[in-house]
Amino acid sequence: MTPIRSKLRRIAGDKGAATVEFACLLPVILLLMAGGIELGRGVMVRHILEEAARAGCRVAAMDNGSAADAEAIVEQALEAANITDYTIDIQPDPPENLDFFEPVTVTVTTSYAHVSWLSFGFMEGAAIQGKCVMPAEGDASGAINTTKKSTKKATKKDTKKATKKATKKNKKTKKTKKSNSKNNSKSNSKNNSKNNSKNNSKNNSKNNSKNGSKQSSNSNSKHNSKNGSKHNSKKKKKKKK
Repeated sequence: MTPIRSKLRRIAGDKGAATVEFACLLPVILLLMAGGIELGRGVMVRHILEEAARAGCRVAAMDNGSAADAEAIVEQALEAANITDYTIDIQPDPPENLDFFEPVTVTVTTSYAHVSWLSFGFMEGAAIQGKCVMPAEGDASGAINTTKKSTKKATKKDTKKATKKATKKNKKTKKTKKSNSKNNSKSNSKNNSKNNSKNNSKNNSKNNSKNGSKQSSNSNSKHNSKNGSKHNSKKKKKKKK
């Protein structure tokens, strides 16, 4: 056997193994691809049904809306998306003489088998549903009156709370002012008494020193005058002798 023939046999064996592996993996790959496609289709159909239900609910929630008008809007939306097999449920039925803010619900349902691109047996009984809920635009007078009353009550409560807080704050400020004034008066009286005592002591010491100097000077002058007079009298007596 030549080396060329052995190489060719090895290449042929590798190709056979690759084909077998691909044949084993191909169903799994196709299943994943089909599942992704069907999942995207289901999400798209659900979005279409929700948009149609929203349009019908908007019409049914109007003051002059009716079930027939809502169903007509839903049919137009689904015909544009090529969806023909579906059911429409409107609650309350009929949506007439509704109160203000009363909820109106529109539900659109279709079978998964009807909108599927790739038919799988395990999804035959599944259904896709789109739903929307909106408040009714009924007689707003009662609701407006109730809202006014509630707002008035809320404002009264807020004003009462604010006045209570303000009075509490004023009382606290008054108390703090009184205490501060008392403390200031006490401190001022203490400072004044200290200053007065200091000034009085200084003045007394000054006056005492002045008086002492004056008295000493006076006594000295008196003593000197006495001594002078005595000395003069002695001189006169000596001269007479």
